[in-house]
Amino acid sequence: MRLFSVHIRILILGLCLSGVVLAQPQLAQPEIQIIFPDQAAIIDGQYIDNNHALVIKIVDGLVVTETFSLAELTGLNIPDNTAVTGFSGISNGGAFRTYSYIFSLSTAVEGFSRNDVIECDLNGCGVFQSFAQNAQISSLDYINRINDLYVSFDTSFEVNNDWIRPHEIYRAADYSIVYQGSDLGLSNTNVFTAFDTSELRLTFSPLHYEDTTNGLIGASSIFTPDAFNVENVITEELADEITGINAYFSVDSGWAEFEQDTINVSEGAGTFTFDIARINGVEGALDAVALDIDGTAVDGVDYNGLLNQYSWPDGSDQNIEVTLNIIDNFVEDGNRTFTIELRERNNDFSTSLINPNKRIITVNIIDDDGDLIFADGFE
Repeated sequence: MRLFSVHIRILILGLCLSGVVLAQPQLAQPEIQIIFPDQAAIIDGQYIDNNHALVIKIVDGLVVTETFSLAELTGLNIPDNTAVTGFSGISNGGAFRTYSYIFSLSTAVEGFSRNDVIECDLNGCGVFQSFAQNAQISSLDYINRINDLYVSFDTSFEVNNDWIRPHEIYRAADYSIVYQGSDLGLSNTNVFTAFDTSELRLTFSPLHYEDTTNGLIGASSIFTPDAFNVENVITEELADEITGINAYFSVDSGWAEFEQDTINVSEGAGTFTFDIARINGVEGALDAVALDIDGTAVDGVDYNGLLNQYSWPDGSDQNIEVTLNIIDNFVEDGNRTFTIELRERNNDFSTSLINPNKRIITVNIIDDDGDLIFADGFE
C-alpha cells in the first residue's frame, strides 16, 4: 500500500556538485540518467560511489554530469558500506521534478531490510513492498504509465511452487515474468544488476557477451538487447573507473517537434493547421510553447497570432493539432511570410525538450487578390 500523498520535488541541481559539460546529445538520449556504480570513483572531478549517484542530464542541448547523495536526498542515515541496489521514481502526473523515489539497499537501514522496496517523499520514508526474507533485490524499475513495479533478485527462491530466478525480471504484484534473461542466453549465474524498462536498457553480472562492434557487454555496460548496442550513457572515464553498475534509472520525457517545416496557405483559406509531435519518450508530462514571429506578414493584419502552451500527460505521445487564422484583406499586396517557433514552457530557447532540428515552421501566405495566384509559393 502506498504510504504517501505528497510527492517530493526532485531538483538534483540543489543536491549535486558542480555540473560538467560533456558533449552534444544524440536524439534518443534520455533527458535524465542516474547511475549508482559498484565502487567509489572520481568522474569529471566529482565523487560517486555505491550510494552517491552520477547524474547525466541534458541542459540547453548539452550533456552535463552532476552527483547526489541518496542519504541527503531522503534523510536516511545510509552507511558508507551500504549500496543502492535499485532506484526508480514515481510520477505525480507531472514532469520528473514531481517524482517521489523508490529504491532498495544492500543492508538493513533504519528499520528497512535488504528485501524491502523503500519509498521516500517530503513526508518521510516507508515500505513500498517487501519480498522473501532470503532474497536481495538486485534491480528494480517503476513504470509510471501502468503504475507497476518490476524487480529482479540476486538468488533463486520459491513462491507458490514456482522458482524465481536471478536472470529474469518479474512483475512485483504477482511474480509473473516480464523479461526472460534466457532469451539472451543468460543462466542462473547471471544477475540483472540494473535495468530500465523505458527502452529496455539492461546491465548484468558477470560479463557475458563480446560483440565485435561494441566490445565487451556486461556489468559496466548499459545496452539494448534487441540490437546488442551499448548505450552511450557513460563516459569512457566512468567505464575505466568502475567494474559494474548497481542501479540505473532514466527519464525519457522525449522531445517536442513540428511535423512540417514549411506551410503554404492561400490568403483566402481562412485557417490552416499544423501538428506538434512528441517523440523518443513518454515518461512524465511534457510541455511546449508555440508562438508566432512576424516577418513580412504581421500579427493582427495578415494572421491572428498565438502564444499557447501545449501539454502531453504522462504516457501520451498523441499528436497535437493546432489551428491558426489567416486574415484576408482583399488587397493585392503580395505574398507574405511569418514563422512559428516551438520553445519550452518557460519560453526560452533551450532545446533539452525540443528537437532543435524541427522547432521552426515557415508560413508563406499566398496573396490571392491579384490577377496571378501562385498556389505553391513565391514567384
